[in-house]
Amino acid sequence: MKTFRNSTRDEVFTFLETKIQEADALLGHHSYMMIGSYVRDLHLSRADMPSPRGTQDLDLSLVAENFEGFERTLERLGPSHGVITREL
Repeated sequence: MKTFRNSTRDEVFTFLETKIQEADALLGHHSYMMIGSYVRDLHLSRADMPSPRGTQDLDLSLVAENFEGFERTLERLGPSHGVITREL
């Protein structure tokens, strides 16, 4: 389990940069938004504050033109848990 507790700011940014590069390679640049506790930890790190807890998942928000496109995107990401969809 990855946790940022007791990590340096550089370690947090290095880890997140790697995850962003992986998401870019799978989804395309600027086609998703990172949300959740990793983003919180990033902001806390920038303020030199400790993270309140560790986490092991990366939450992304995706937009797709249709449900089939969304399913194809999810397949490229690999196993997922807690997928929530909403049609606009």
